[in-house]
Amino acid sequence: MPNYSKYISYKAAWDRIKDCNHHGYYIESISICESIISDRLLSLSLSIPQKESLSERTSLHELIKHCKVISKKLDTLNSLGGVQILEEANNWRKLRNETIHGLAKSLPGKPTKDPRVFFAAAKYSAEEGTKLARAICRWHKKLKLISPKVDQNE
Repeated sequence: MPNYSKYISYKAAWDRIKDCNHHGYYIESISICESIISDRLLSLSLSIPQKESLSERTSLHELIKHCKVISKKLDTLNSLGGVQILEEANNWRKLRNETIHGLAKSLPGKPTKDPRVFFAAAKYSAEEGTKLARAICRWHKKLKLISPKVDQNE
């Protein structure tokens, strides 16, 4: 197995997402989903030469923007649904931001969200993040089959 430690990390991450979603720890689930999504997008980004400096600290927003540019330029990525899945990732990123900050953050003098509304939104965001992380992993796997360069940065 080329990268056993990556396999172990991913197995632990998916197990934890399942546990978190089952027990209602939606913010933790969302965070792990973001980690998986960012990892796959970073792997893709680093497999294609670019001028920008990318690292594990590159924000999800920046990774999505970078991958959109790549996907629009490369027919291979686009033919596998790159532009669409990246748009879904960007929409989820916005939902994630609203969710992460939704329980206690508000403008001065403005009420915060009702906790029941917040937790319903958090559950939805975690479920959508789980689906998106799986879809991006499948997309990344297809890209590895077509372009061995994507596999170099595991």
